[in-house]
Amino acid sequence: MTPALDRSALTRALLELRAAGVLDEATREAVADKLLPLVADDPSGITSPLDSASRRPNILVAFLTTMGAILIGAGLISFAAVNWDGMHRFTQLAWIGGGLALLQVGGRAVAGRAPLAGDALCAAGVLATGAAIALIGEIYQIQVETPLGMLFIWWAVNLPFLFLVRSSLVALIMCGLFAAWGLAWSADYLAGLTSSIGFVAGGDGGDESVGFLTCGFLGVFLLALGYRARREQLSQATSGGSPGPGAHAFAHISTPLRLVGVMLALVPAFLFGFEDWSKYHGGDLTPALWLPAALAAGLALVLLALPGARVRPLPAMLLALNLVLAGTQQFAPNGVHILANVLLLVALPALVALGVRHRDTLPINLSVGWFLLVVIARFFEHLSGNLGGSLAFTGSGLVFLFLGLVLERNRRRWVASAQGRGA
Repeated sequence: MTPALDRSALTRALLELRAAGVLDEATREAVADKLLPLVADDPSGITSPLDSASRRPNILVAFLTTMGAILIGAGLISFAAVNWDGMHRFTQLAWIGGGLALLQVGGRAVAGRAPLAGDALCAAGVLATGAAIALIGEIYQIQVETPLGMLFIWWAVNLPFLFLVRSSLVALIMCGLFAAWGLAWSADYLAGLTSSIGFVAGGDGGDESVGFLTCGFLGVFLLALGYRARREQLSQATSGGSPGPGAHAFAHISTPLRLVGVMLALVPAFLFGFEDWSKYHGGDLTPALWLPAALAAGLALVLLALPGARVRPLPAMLLALNLVLAGTQQFAPNGVHILANVLLLVALPALVALGVRHRDTLPINLSVGWFLLVVIARFFEHLSGNLGGSLAFTGSGLVFLFLGLVLERNRRRWVASAQGRGA
Protein backbone atom coordinates (compact mmCIF):
# COMPACT_ATOMS: atom_id res chain seq x y z
CA MET A 1 0.00 0.00 0.00
CA THR A 2 1.38 3.40 -0.95
CA PRO A 3 1.99 5.57 2.14
CA ALA A 4 0.14 8.86 2.42
CA LEU A 5 2.03 11.91 1.26
CA ASP A 6 2.84 14.36 4.02
CA ARG A 7 5.13 17.40 4.21
CA SER A 8 8.08 15.42 5.47
CA ALA A 9 7.92 12.95 2.58
CA LEU A 10 7.42 15.70 0.02
CA THR A 11 10.36 17.79 1.24
CA ARG A 12 12.63 14.72 1.27
CA ALA A 13 11.58 13.88 -2.30
CA LEU A 14 12.32 17.42 -3.47
CA LEU A 15 15.73 17.36 -1.79
CA GLU A 16 16.53 14.04 -3.47
CA LEU A 17 15.58 15.46 -6.87
CA ARG A 18 17.75 18.51 -6.16
CA ALA A 19 20.70 16.29 -5.22
CA ALA A 20 20.22 14.22 -8.36
CA GLY A 21 20.33 17.35 -10.52
CA VAL A 22 16.76 16.98 -11.77
CA LEU A 23 15.72 20.26 -10.12
CA ASP A 24 17.74 23.39 -9.55
CA GLU A 25 17.44 25.36 -6.31
CA ALA A 26 15.02 27.93 -7.71
CA THR A 27 12.70 25.26 -9.10
CA ARG A 28 12.82 23.28 -5.87
CA GLU A 29 11.79 26.34 -3.84
CA ALA A 30 9.02 27.21 -6.31
CA VAL A 31 7.64 23.66 -6.16
CA ALA A 32 7.84 23.66 -2.37
CA ASP A 33 6.04 27.02 -2.18
CA LYS A 34 3.25 25.65 -4.32
CA LEU A 35 2.80 22.13 -2.94
CA LEU A 36 3.61 22.35 0.77
CA PRO A 37 0.49 24.38 1.66
CA LEU A 38 -1.63 21.73 -0.09
CA VAL A 39 -0.19 18.78 1.83
CA ALA A 40 -1.43 17.80 5.25
CA ASP A 41 0.83 17.80 8.31
CA ASP A 42 -0.85 14.58 9.44
CA PRO A 43 0.03 11.61 7.18
CA SER A 44 -3.38 10.11 7.85
CA GLY A 45 -5.12 12.57 5.57
CA ILE A 46 -6.01 16.14 4.73
CA THR A 47 -7.53 18.37 7.35
CA SER A 48 -11.30 18.52 7.21
CA PRO A 49 -13.14 21.79 6.48
CA LEU A 50 -14.58 21.69 10.01
CA ASP A 51 -11.11 21.57 11.54
CA SER A 52 -9.96 24.38 9.24
CA ALA A 53 -12.92 26.53 10.24
CA SER A 54 -12.28 25.87 13.93
CA ARG A 55 -8.73 27.22 13.61
CA ARG A 56 -9.74 30.46 11.89
CA PRO A 57 -9.55 33.59 14.02
CA ASN A 58 -12.92 34.40 15.55
CA ILE A 59 -13.57 38.03 14.69
CA LEU A 60 -16.30 38.42 17.32
CA VAL A 61 -14.08 37.06 20.08
CA ALA A 62 -11.23 39.25 18.86
CA PHE A 63 -13.47 42.33 18.91
CA LEU A 64 -14.87 41.64 22.37
CA THR A 65 -11.53 40.84 23.97
CA THR A 66 -9.88 43.86 22.34
CA MET A 67 -12.67 46.18 23.49
CA GLY A 68 -12.49 44.70 26.98
CA ALA A 69 -8.76 45.29 27.14
CA ILE A 70 -9.17 48.84 25.84
CA LEU A 71 -11.83 49.64 28.45
CA ILE A 72 -9.74 48.18 31.27
CA GLY A 73 -6.76 50.18 30.04
CA ALA A 74 -8.88 53.33 29.80
CA GLY A 75 -10.01 52.85 33.39
CA LEU A 76 -6.47 52.40 34.64
CA ILE A 77 -5.27 55.41 32.66
CA SER A 78 -8.11 57.54 34.04
CA PHE A 79 -7.26 56.51 37.60
CA ALA A 80 -3.58 57.28 37.03
CA ALA A 81 -4.36 60.64 35.41
CA VAL A 82 -6.48 61.76 38.38
CA ASN A 83 -3.87 60.74 40.96
CA TRP A 84 -0.70 61.30 38.88
CA ASP A 85 0.54 64.45 40.61
CA GLY A 86 0.21 62.86 44.04
CA MET A 87 2.13 59.70 43.11
CA HIS A 88 5.77 59.11 43.94
CA ARG A 89 8.16 58.73 41.02
CA PHE A 90 8.61 55.03 41.67
CA THR A 91 4.83 54.57 41.80
CA GLN A 92 4.54 56.34 38.47
CA LEU A 93 7.21 54.07 36.99
CA ALA A 94 5.38 51.05 38.40
CA TRP A 95 2.17 52.15 36.69
CA ILE A 96 3.97 52.62 33.39
CA GLY A 97 5.81 49.30 33.58
CA GLY A 98 2.73 47.46 34.81
CA GLY A 99 0.62 48.83 31.96
CA LEU A 100 3.15 47.76 29.33
CA ALA A 101 3.54 44.31 30.92
CA LEU A 102 -0.25 43.93 31.09
CA LEU A 103 -0.57 44.60 27.36
CA GLN A 104 2.20 42.20 26.36
CA VAL A 105 1.36 39.41 28.81
CA GLY A 106 -2.35 39.77 28.13
CA GLY A 107 -1.73 39.68 24.40
CA ARG A 108 0.25 36.47 24.63
CA ALA A 109 -2.32 34.95 27.00
CA VAL A 110 -5.28 35.47 24.66
CA ALA A 111 -3.33 34.79 21.43
CA GLY A 112 -4.17 31.08 21.55
CA ARG A 113 -7.92 31.63 21.75
CA ALA A 114 -8.16 34.86 19.76
CA PRO A 115 -5.09 35.50 17.56
CA LEU A 116 -6.39 38.82 16.24
CA ALA A 117 -6.97 40.15 19.74
CA GLY A 118 -3.57 38.90 20.90
CA ASP A 119 -1.82 40.62 18.02
CA ALA A 120 -3.77 43.83 18.66
CA LEU A 121 -2.83 43.88 22.35
CA CYS A 122 0.85 43.17 21.67
CA ALA A 123 0.93 45.86 18.98
CA ALA A 124 -0.74 48.28 21.39
CA GLY A 125 2.01 47.47 23.89
CA VAL A 126 4.69 48.30 21.32
CA LEU A 127 2.99 51.58 20.45
CA ALA A 128 2.44 52.46 24.12
CA THR A 129 6.17 52.14 24.73
CA GLY A 130 6.66 55.43 22.91
CA ALA A 131 4.26 57.18 25.28
CA ALA A 132 5.96 55.49 28.23
CA ILE A 133 9.36 56.80 27.11
CA ALA A 134 7.92 60.32 26.84
CA LEU A 135 6.38 60.04 30.32
CA ILE A 136 9.65 58.84 31.83
CA GLY A 137 11.36 61.79 30.17
CA GLU A 138 8.86 64.12 31.85
CA ILE A 139 9.24 62.43 35.24
CA TYR A 140 13.02 62.75 35.27
CA GLN A 141 13.19 65.95 33.20
CA ILE A 142 15.14 64.29 30.39
CA GLN A 143 15.29 66.65 27.43
CA VAL A 144 15.46 65.10 23.96
CA GLU A 145 16.39 67.66 21.33
CA THR A 146 15.86 65.33 18.37
CA PRO A 147 13.62 62.28 17.90
CA LEU A 148 16.67 60.11 17.19
CA GLY A 149 17.24 58.95 20.74
CA MET A 150 13.56 58.32 21.45
CA LEU A 151 13.02 56.38 18.22
CA PHE A 152 16.06 54.20 18.79
CA ILE A 153 15.15 53.44 22.42
CA TRP A 154 11.56 52.78 21.36
CA TRP A 155 12.75 50.30 18.74
CA ALA A 156 15.45 48.67 20.90
CA VAL A 157 13.20 48.13 23.93
CA ASN A 158 10.64 46.30 21.82
CA LEU A 159 13.16 44.27 19.82
CA PRO A 160 12.84 41.15 22.04
CA PHE A 161 9.06 41.15 21.54
CA LEU A 162 9.61 40.97 17.79
CA PHE A 163 10.77 37.36 18.25
CA LEU A 164 8.85 36.47 21.39
CA VAL A 165 5.40 37.51 20.15
CA ARG A 166 5.93 36.48 16.50
CA SER A 167 3.19 38.78 15.26
CA SER A 168 3.20 40.24 11.75
CA LEU A 169 1.50 43.38 13.08
CA VAL A 170 4.24 43.89 15.67
CA ALA A 171 6.86 43.21 12.99
CA LEU A 172 5.26 45.84 10.74
CA ILE A 173 5.39 48.43 13.52
CA MET A 174 9.01 47.55 14.27
CA CYS A 175 9.95 47.90 10.60
CA GLY A 176 8.26 51.30 10.56
CA LEU A 177 10.14 52.39 13.68
CA PHE A 178 13.47 51.30 12.21
CA ALA A 179 12.77 53.12 8.95
CA ALA A 180 11.65 56.23 10.86
CA TRP A 181 14.84 56.16 12.93
CA GLY A 182 17.01 55.82 9.82
CA LEU A 183 15.25 58.67 8.04
CA ALA A 184 15.34 60.84 11.19
CA TRP A 185 19.10 60.31 11.43
CA SER A 186 19.44 61.27 7.76
CA ALA A 187 17.36 64.42 8.26
CA ASP A 188 19.35 65.38 11.37
CA TYR A 189 22.66 64.89 9.55
CA LEU A 190 21.55 66.87 6.51
CA ALA A 191 20.16 69.71 8.61
CA GLY A 192 23.37 69.96 10.60
CA LEU A 193 25.53 69.81 7.49
CA THR A 194 23.64 72.45 5.53
CA SER A 195 23.60 74.81 8.51
CA SER A 196 27.34 74.35 9.07
CA ILE A 197 28.38 74.94 5.48
CA GLY A 198 25.61 77.52 4.96
CA PHE A 199 25.54 76.74 1.28
CA VAL A 200 24.32 73.94 -0.98
CA ALA A 201 25.55 74.06 -4.55
CA GLY A 202 22.84 73.74 -7.15
CA GLY A 203 19.79 74.85 -5.19
CA ASP A 204 18.07 75.01 -1.82
CA GLY A 205 16.52 71.56 -2.00
CA GLY A 206 19.63 69.45 -2.18
CA ASP A 207 19.11 68.03 1.29
CA GLU A 208 15.53 67.07 0.37
CA SER A 209 16.73 65.29 -2.77
CA VAL A 210 19.26 63.26 -0.81
CA GLY A 211 16.67 62.59 1.90
CA PHE A 212 14.25 61.10 -0.63
CA LEU A 213 16.98 58.99 -2.19
CA THR A 214 18.06 57.80 1.25
CA CYS A 215 14.46 56.71 1.77
CA GLY A 216 14.62 54.75 -1.49
CA PHE A 217 17.92 53.02 -0.70
CA LEU A 218 16.74 52.21 2.83
CA GLY A 219 13.67 50.61 1.28
CA VAL A 220 15.85 48.46 -0.97
CA PHE A 221 17.86 47.35 2.07
CA LEU A 222 14.70 46.34 3.96
CA LEU A 223 13.35 44.59 0.87
CA ALA A 224 16.55 42.57 0.44
CA LEU A 225 16.49 41.73 4.16
CA GLY A 226 12.88 40.57 3.80
CA TYR A 227 13.71 38.25 0.91
CA ARG A 228 16.65 36.84 2.88
CA ALA A 229 14.35 36.18 5.85
CA ARG A 230 11.81 34.57 3.52
CA ARG A 231 14.47 32.37 1.97
CA GLU A 232 15.72 31.35 5.43
CA GLN A 233 12.19 30.44 6.40
CA LEU A 234 11.59 28.38 3.26
CA SER A 235 14.99 26.68 3.48
CA GLN A 236 14.37 25.52 7.02
CA ALA A 237 10.81 24.52 6.20
CA THR A 238 11.98 22.33 3.28
CA SER A 239 15.14 20.90 4.84
CA GLY A 240 13.31 17.81 6.00
CA GLY A 241 10.39 17.36 8.37
CA SER A 242 8.29 20.18 9.72
CA PRO A 243 9.73 23.68 10.10
CA GLY A 244 12.03 24.14 13.04
CA PRO A 245 12.07 26.98 15.55
CA GLY A 246 14.26 29.11 13.30
CA ALA A 247 11.73 28.95 10.49
CA HIS A 248 8.95 30.05 12.84
CA ALA A 249 11.15 32.87 14.17
CA PHE A 250 11.42 34.36 10.67
CA ALA A 251 7.92 33.53 9.43
CA HIS A 252 6.32 36.79 10.57
CA ILE A 253 9.18 39.15 9.61
CA SER A 254 9.51 38.62 5.88
CA THR A 255 6.23 40.13 4.70
CA PRO A 256 6.42 43.36 6.79
CA LEU A 257 10.01 43.93 5.68
CA ARG A 258 9.11 43.50 2.03
CA LEU A 259 5.98 45.63 2.40
CA VAL A 260 7.82 48.57 3.96
CA GLY A 261 10.74 48.05 1.60
CA VAL A 262 8.74 48.31 -1.62
CA MET A 263 6.79 51.31 -0.31
CA LEU A 264 9.98 53.23 0.57
CA ALA A 265 11.97 52.16 -2.49
CA LEU A 266 9.53 53.82 -4.90
CA VAL A 267 9.23 57.11 -2.98
CA PRO A 268 12.06 58.92 -4.88
CA ALA A 269 10.67 58.05 -8.31
CA PHE A 270 7.19 59.19 -7.28
CA LEU A 271 8.34 62.53 -5.79
CA PHE A 272 10.91 63.30 -8.48
CA GLY A 273 8.18 62.71 -11.05
CA PHE A 274 6.47 66.01 -10.24
CA GLU A 275 7.30 68.55 -12.93
CA ASP A 276 7.91 71.41 -10.50
CA TRP A 277 10.65 69.46 -8.77
CA SER A 278 13.32 70.19 -11.39
CA LYS A 279 12.57 73.94 -11.27
CA TYR A 280 13.47 74.37 -7.62
CA HIS A 281 15.85 71.53 -6.79
CA GLY A 282 19.03 71.67 -8.82
CA GLY A 283 21.97 69.29 -9.05
CA ASP A 284 25.70 69.58 -8.46
CA LEU A 285 25.18 68.77 -4.78
CA THR A 286 27.96 68.93 -2.21
CA PRO A 287 29.50 65.42 -1.96
CA ALA A 288 29.11 65.36 1.84
CA LEU A 289 25.34 65.51 1.39
CA TRP A 290 25.36 62.07 -0.21
CA LEU A 291 26.64 60.25 2.90
CA PRO A 292 23.20 59.00 4.18
CA ALA A 293 22.16 57.80 0.73
CA ALA A 294 25.56 56.19 0.15
CA LEU A 295 25.37 54.34 3.49
CA ALA A 296 21.88 53.00 2.76
CA ALA A 297 22.87 51.97 -0.77
CA GLY A 298 26.04 50.32 0.55
CA LEU A 299 24.08 48.29 3.11
CA ALA A 300 21.72 47.11 0.37
CA LEU A 301 24.62 46.14 -1.89
CA VAL A 302 26.38 44.25 0.89
CA LEU A 303 23.22 42.37 1.80
CA LEU A 304 22.57 41.39 -1.82
CA ALA A 305 26.20 40.34 -2.31
CA LEU A 306 26.47 38.13 0.80
CA PRO A 307 26.93 34.40 0.09
CA GLY A 308 23.68 32.51 -0.02
CA ALA A 309 21.58 35.63 -0.47
CA ARG A 310 20.24 34.38 -3.81
CA VAL A 311 19.76 37.87 -5.24
CA ARG A 312 16.19 38.50 -6.18
CA PRO A 313 15.59 40.55 -9.31
CA LEU A 314 13.09 42.76 -7.49
CA PRO A 315 15.45 44.43 -4.95
CA ALA A 316 18.22 44.53 -7.55
CA MET A 317 15.90 46.31 -10.00
CA LEU A 318 14.79 48.88 -7.41
CA LEU A 319 18.40 49.45 -6.35
CA ALA A 320 19.34 50.17 -9.97
CA LEU A 321 16.33 52.50 -10.31
CA ASN A 322 17.41 54.61 -7.35
CA LEU A 323 21.04 54.67 -8.47
CA VAL A 324 19.96 56.02 -11.87
CA LEU A 325 17.81 58.67 -10.17
CA ALA A 326 20.72 59.66 -7.92
CA GLY A 327 23.04 60.10 -10.88
CA THR A 328 20.46 62.09 -12.81
CA GLN A 329 19.68 64.34 -9.85
CA GLN A 330 23.38 65.10 -9.45
CA PHE A 331 24.38 65.65 -13.09
CA ALA A 332 21.19 66.34 -15.09
CA PRO A 333 18.50 67.56 -12.66
CA ASN A 334 16.42 69.31 -15.32
CA GLY A 335 15.30 66.00 -16.78
CA VAL A 336 14.87 64.04 -13.56
CA HIS A 337 11.05 64.37 -13.53
CA ILE A 338 10.76 62.83 -17.02
CA LEU A 339 13.12 60.00 -16.19
CA ALA A 340 11.37 59.33 -12.87
CA ASN A 341 8.00 58.85 -14.60
CA VAL A 342 9.55 56.63 -17.26
CA LEU A 343 11.22 54.48 -14.61
CA LEU A 344 7.92 54.17 -12.73
CA LEU A 345 6.13 53.03 -15.91
CA VAL A 346 8.82 50.37 -16.34
CA ALA A 347 9.15 49.34 -12.70
CA LEU A 348 5.47 48.86 -11.85
CA PRO A 349 4.72 46.30 -14.62
CA ALA A 350 8.03 44.64 -13.78
CA LEU A 351 6.85 44.22 -10.18
CA VAL A 352 3.75 42.44 -11.44
CA ALA A 353 5.76 40.19 -13.76
CA LEU A 354 8.26 39.30 -11.03
CA GLY A 355 5.45 38.63 -8.57
CA VAL A 356 3.80 36.20 -10.99
CA ARG A 357 7.11 34.54 -11.85
CA HIS A 358 8.17 34.02 -8.23
CA ARG A 359 4.64 33.27 -7.00
CA ASP A 360 4.67 36.26 -4.68
CA THR A 361 1.44 38.26 -4.46
CA LEU A 362 2.85 41.12 -2.37
CA PRO A 363 4.63 43.00 -5.21
CA ILE A 364 1.53 42.56 -7.40
CA ASN A 365 -0.76 44.24 -4.88
CA LEU A 366 1.76 46.99 -4.11
CA SER A 367 2.33 47.66 -7.81
CA VAL A 368 -1.40 48.16 -8.37
CA GLY A 369 -1.60 50.49 -5.37
CA TRP A 370 1.40 52.53 -6.52
CA PHE A 371 0.01 52.79 -10.06
CA LEU A 372 -3.29 54.09 -8.69
CA LEU A 373 -1.46 56.67 -6.58
CA VAL A 374 0.71 57.81 -9.51
CA VAL A 375 -2.23 58.22 -11.89
CA ILE A 376 -4.25 60.20 -9.34
CA ALA A 377 -1.28 62.43 -8.51
CA ARG A 378 -0.45 63.14 -12.14
CA PHE A 379 -4.14 63.78 -12.94
CA PHE A 380 -4.41 66.47 -10.29
CA GLU A 381 -1.00 67.88 -11.25
CA HIS A 382 -1.60 68.27 -14.98
CA LEU A 383 -5.34 68.16 -15.68
CA SER A 384 -7.44 69.25 -12.73
CA GLY A 385 -6.09 72.81 -12.83
CA ASN A 386 -7.08 73.20 -16.50
CA LEU A 387 -10.64 72.04 -15.94
CA GLY A 388 -13.55 73.80 -14.31
CA GLY A 389 -14.84 72.79 -10.92
CA SER A 390 -17.60 70.52 -12.23
CA LEU A 391 -15.41 69.02 -14.94
CA ALA A 392 -12.63 68.38 -12.43
CA PHE A 393 -15.00 66.49 -10.14
CA THR A 394 -16.53 64.56 -13.03
CA GLY A 395 -13.14 63.71 -14.47
CA SER A 396 -11.88 62.56 -11.09
CA GLY A 397 -14.91 60.35 -10.65
CA LEU A 398 -14.44 58.76 -14.07
CA VAL A 399 -10.76 58.15 -13.38
CA PHE A 400 -11.56 56.48 -10.05
CA LEU A 401 -14.29 54.29 -11.57
CA PHE A 402 -12.12 53.23 -14.50
CA LEU A 403 -9.12 52.44 -12.32
CA GLY A 404 -11.26 50.62 -9.78
CA LEU A 405 -12.84 48.33 -12.37
CA VAL A 406 -9.84 47.69 -14.59
CA LEU A 407 -7.15 47.44 -11.93
CA GLU A 408 -9.11 45.17 -9.62
CA ARG A 409 -10.02 42.77 -12.41
CA ASN A 410 -6.43 42.55 -13.60
CA ARG A 411 -5.09 42.36 -10.04
CA ARG A 412 -7.23 39.30 -9.36
CA ARG A 413 -6.02 37.69 -12.56
CA TRP A 414 -2.38 38.37 -11.74
CA VAL A 415 -2.78 37.09 -8.17
CA ALA A 416 -4.48 33.95 -9.49
CA SER A 417 -1.56 33.40 -11.86
CA ALA A 418 0.93 33.89 -9.03
CA GLN A 419 -0.94 31.34 -6.92
CA GLY A 420 -1.05 28.87 -9.78
CA ARG A 421 -4.81 29.03 -10.30
CA GLY A 422 -6.82 29.74 -13.38
CA ALA A 423 -7.60 33.37 -14.06
